[in-house]
Amino acid sequence: MSEDDGGVWMPRLSPKQYEIFNCYGRYVLVSGPRYSAKTWGVLQRLMRHAWETPSARIGVFTNTLKNAKVGVWDLLYQKIVPEWTEQLEGCELVTPMKMDGATRMEHFRISNMHGGDSEFQLHSLKIEDEIAQKVKGTVFSCIFVSELTNFKEDYVFRFPKGQLRMPGVPYDSHMWIADTNPCEEEGQDFWAYKIWYEEAQRDDHPNPDYQKNLTLIETKVADNTFLDPREFEDLKATFAHDPDLYASYVDGKWVETSKDSFFTGVFASRHVGGNNEGKFEDWDVLLPDENTDVLYTGWDLGDKNHAAVIMEKVLTTSGPVFNVLDELVIIDGEVTIEDFTISFQEMMREWEEVAGKRFQWIHWSDASAVDRFRSAAGTWDSMIVSRVTGGEIVLSPCPKFAESVRLRVMLTKQLLTEGRLTCSVRTEGLIESLKGGLKKTKGRSKRTYVRNNKHKHVWDAATYCILGEMFNEIQIGDHSPAAKLLRL
Repeated sequence: MSEDDGGVWMPRLSPKQYEIFNCYGRYVLVSGPRYSAKTWGVLQRLMRHAWETPSARIGVFTNTLKNAKVGVWDLLYQKIVPEWTEQLEGCELVTPMKMDGATRMEHFRISNMHGGDSEFQLHSLKIEDEIAQKVKGTVFSCIFVSELTNFKEDYVFRFPKGQLRMPGVPYDSHMWIADTNPCEEEGQDFWAYKIWYEEAQRDDHPNPDYQKNLTLIETKVADNTFLDPREFEDLKATFAHDPDLYASYVDGKWVETSKDSFFTGVFASRHVGGNNEGKFEDWDVLLPDENTDVLYTGWDLGDKNHAAVIMEKVLTTSGPVFNVLDELVIIDGEVTIEDFTISFQEMMREWEEVAGKRFQWIHWSDASAVDRFRSAAGTWDSMIVSRVTGGEIVLSPCPKFAESVRLRVMLTKQLLTEGRLTCSVRTEGLIESLKGGLKKTKGRSKRTYVRNNKHKHVWDAATYCILGEMFNEIQIGDHSPAAKLLRL
């Protein structure tokens, strides 16, 4: 069956869906937003595989059976299969949907063009790190993973693709295929993006034959020629206020959105120092007041992620105002604490050169930098920092207590609302975290509360300093709403 075969029945599809339908890649990712009709195209491709492949076995994998039965599995069985069996001669439902008594697995069979049967099976993969054990011993000619962003690790690709070894089916006729929306939480840091957008495009891939197996098909809402134009206009109007949301929900681009962000609607251009026109593009560098003699730093040190900020504290009748002047952020880098510290100390000297004077420096960090012993280094992070800087930088631990992370979020919101937290254009990482990068964890975990992503570390560094100083302000009688939060 092909698009060019005259007289052969073909399902009614859009041009983009035909691209999916005619794809014979081995590892295929179909990426696009809702309303782009990508899933319909993928399910039609599964039916083509079942029809063309002798003794095909197609595994449909979802994160939960409930999602499948009100989603792709129901759509496949109730809509796609009847279309084929009614329109294509020789394609019949041989075994209606039933559940295996021993495995509780739902499955059905259709006839194929070779005079045999092809089977569809439904599997759930709710616990990701058990995937390897669950698929062990299985054999498929085709695997479909629905809604890939439901799977936070690459296990769902790495392990099941090893089961593409159906006897009698040529290597090139096997297929692993998945559909996905662009990941709003991680954007281009999501594991699937790393594989199909970055690894697949590398010029120096160590295994070019494997690289050729990675096929990407991108869809966007405009590709869905069956969508009512009024729905399309409604969708565009809904997200017109936010360029990132529009890029993700309408154009299908992989950008990190502000969805589930703590500070959406709170952080604005007025929180960026030197901005006079209300546009983020007009940011200017923020400088300390000429009368300022003390600067503060906040640190968040880790194994591969390090962040530190420089800020100014200005006392007002409403309480302290914090101006974040600069930052140094390393994410997923091969930078030691020693090298990071040296670079930050050089940044301190640069600020003194700009101001034309030496500042008194007060340094805050996470408590773990002081009380967590690193066996590999044989010392504590704070001791490494002190040794490298000749004793100039001595880290003081930020107070740590139950739900202190939640309190730092509330404190940040309060300071932004009161106009007492301002960022310089130089603090790009902190600005991104406040614009929408800092997100809530899923579930009800009070211990973590903030989702661990690349935006968290610089916010941690800044709020360790702010929280440490706010505790000091309580001791000298700050009665602002922000200080009252710390008294609860």
